Amino acid sequence: MAWGARSPIGACALDVRLSPVPKPWLPMQQYACTFARLTFHGAVFPTPIGWTGVAYSEVGLARVALPTPSQHEALAAIGAAEPVDDAPPQWLTDLVAALARYLHGERVRPAAPLDLSGVTPFQRRVLLLAAEIPYGQVRTYGELARLAGAVGSARACGQALARNPVPLVIPCHRVVGANGSLAGFAGGPKLKRWLLRLEGAIP
Repeated sequence: MAWGARSPIGACALDVRLSPVPKPWLPMQQYACTFARLTFHGAVFPTPIGWTGVAYSEVGLARVALPTPSQHEALAAIGAAEPVDDAPPQWLTDLVAALARYLHGERVRPAAPLDLSGVTPFQRRVLLLAAEIPYGQVRTYGELARLAGAVGSARACGQALARNPVPLVIPCHRVVGANGSLAGFAGGPKLKRWLLRLEGAIP
């Protein structure tokens, strides 16, 4: 999809005019963020399909907000409050560039140190297994549940992935139902289908 083109995702439709060669969105204004009664730093930035937000701690990335139509909505999604003067860590700058390239259709893997302190042990196992699914491939909820040592717990696996705090970085959209259904994604089936088509995983 060309930069500046309107997204095919109705909820994320936004004209974003950026360079044909994605570059790190600098300078990124940092914000103090609060969610789950914890304090983080965060930033928002435009992508080809909308504004995306990230929040992070000293440990690593704690939250990714899926693309929204406006900067205001992205700020709200990461619990942003007042701006702060801190410079972003280098890994965050690299992550923003990788996410922009990924959503532009490049075969890249957005990666960052993760802060998964807010998830359960079972959810952590499921998320880390989902993180290993290669670009352009899918797994079923049942397959992931079996790998997590919870045979017959496809529904619990789906619930764990639906609460993935760092989508796109942990690609939970690559997990589908046994019949190929695209339910169980926090961004909804339209965005899930768009991401899988972007990767060539489905026609």
